[in-house]
Amino acid sequence: MRRFNWPRLLTAGALAVGVIVFISGFLSASTGRPEGLPAAIVSFTPGPGDRVLRQVEISVELQPIYTGTLVVDGQQVQPKYSKAQLNILTFQAGPGAEITEFRPGVHSVRLEFWRQTETRESAQTYFWEFSTS
Repeated sequence: MRRFNWPRLLTAGALAVGVIVFISGFLSASTGRPEGLPAAIVSFTPGPGDRVLRQVEISVELQPIYTGTLVVDGQQVQPKYSKAQLNILTFQAGPGAEITEFRPGVHSVRLEFWRQTETRESAQTYFWEFSTS
């Protein structure tokens, strides 16, 4: 009668569990794109619910045919636009900016965006929050 090779059996079992964990990680991974995000928004940081440092830069990239503005913590701020690209907006709190610092806590951002061929009156909005420590 043949005896079980326990070390080999345990190794095979651990390997099978590892493969299952690896595959389930890929299947449950998010795409990084929040649900309900308008197609006009390519990307933005910090993301909804992110916990970031107080020196964070808010950055939004829109599809090339859009432009917009930002309202941070209820205050409209003057975003910086990427050179020759009105679809990339950034804001960083600091001296000379509308908001001089992000205090620890939750902060809100409202992005108002519209087609560059239209006016702000046709703007759509997207809202999210992040927190600083």
